Amino acid sequence: RLRCEGLRHFSATGALTPSAPRRCSANLHAQQAQGFEETQPRGRWWAEVKHDRKMQREARTDREHLRIRERWDDEMVSLRGGMSDQREKVKEVRWLKQNRRWEDALHLLSLEAEPNAMLRAAVVECCAKSMQPNVAWRVFDEMPEKTLLAYNHMIVMLGRMRRVDKVQNLLAEMAAQGLKPNH
Repeated sequence: RLRCEGLRHFSATGALTPSAPRRCSANLHAQQAQGFEETQPRGRWWAEVKHDRKMQREARTDREHLRIRERWDDEMVSLRGGMSDQREKVKEVRWLKQNRRWEDALHLLSLEAEPNAMLRAAVVECCAKSMQPNVAWRVFDEMPEKTLLAYNHMIVMLGRMRRVDKVQNLLAEMAAQGLKPNH
């Protein structure tokens, strides 16, 4: 592997090949004397640039996800009663949401005698992510105290379904409760 002005130069196979233009490092000159040079230095460099950009995007997405999770936890801090067991169930419901297993999330909700708002909002999110509007509405309507997070999940689901009239009804209901949408 050769270095020239901070860039790596390789052939398509990663080996040096003869008959390419000369480069400027001392190591390269020694190998040129043997008759070897690279043929495609820019292709490898561009692949590295694309990989670096992808890694930066993923890191930015992870940071945004953590900020959202922290904001969500801060919103729910006042509603945390009997959290040790329910917090574990919320984590499990989040995992179920990623795998779109809304039936299992409903089962976890039914196992809890008095589920708190955080667990209910997580189940609403799981049902909304799985595009189960009837189930999500049922869980949402059963919530004694509807949170901003639950409203957001319902609005996002209805927006994906292009149900503007129901979204407007939810926004009006939020305004009546003194909640402002954060998206």
